[in-house]
Amino acid sequence: MTARELLNTQREYFESGKTLPLAARIDALSGLERAIRAHEGEILGALREDLSKSNFEGYMTELGMVYAEIGYMRKNLKKLMRPVRAKTPVYLFPAKSYSVPSPYGTALIVGPWNYPFQLTILPLVDCLAAGNTALVKASASAPASAEVIRKVIGEAFRPEYVSFLPGGREENKDLFDQKYDVLFFTGGKETGRRAAAAAAKNLAHAVLELHRARGREYPARRAADRLRQIPERGSDLRRARLRPRPSEDPRQPHRRDRRGDRRDVRGKPSLQP
Repeated sequence: MTARELLNTQREYFESGKTLPLAARIDALSGLERAIRAHEGEILGALREDLSKSNFEGYMTELGMVYAEIGYMRKNLKKLMRPVRAKTPVYLFPAKSYSVPSPYGTALIVGPWNYPFQLTILPLVDCLAAGNTALVKASASAPASAEVIRKVIGEAFRPEYVSFLPGGREENKDLFDQKYDVLFFTGGKETGRRAAAAAAKNLAHAVLELHRARGREYPARRAADRLRQIPERGSDLRRARLRPRPSEDPRQPHRRDRRGDRRDVRGKPSLQP
């Protein structure tokens, strides 16, 4: 199915109201967690293949954060769905006002390459908790991670609820022009500008997390270059700390106070002229 057909199918499924009950949202979160745990080894292997992340780093920076988000949402979702009292203008007395959390509808999630699992699945967790449907597009620059994300979504959800869409930047151009209700995008500044412009045409909400390379170097590389200079700067600081203070220098045993009187290093009046 094309992106337009998937979005239309998901919009019909959302309008049926099947994603709104608390039980349906909890079941979706639990099904996602079961699928992730079933493929946990493949996810860590994909992160190692794409980004050379160890199992420890992959779990701490990607899998563990997803598990924590799912646990938080399941624990607090009932409270988050409650209506919140709001102030009522006096001319509407004796009415009462409430703010009721409501889902947007169909969400489009476009993930990055540097944290391909975490920054793709975390927005999906929040979309499911809020009662939305979702179309997920992983980065083609991390192909192994994209493939395992496709497996997880395919096993956990029906296509009319959550779907995975493969492809790269060329597919993003057509994808951004489709009709959706909320966009989650993580990536470069230029692509983010096009994504925001396309979302504005559809009057869709856009959540952007952007990064920009400076010249041909990414900020992480520049930070690494600065870290290499820290030992030299640190050694200079250590040498500066070892230098005696003027008041403690044996060659300058005396100093003058505010009144101009000479005092020794202990602050007592000096007997020397």
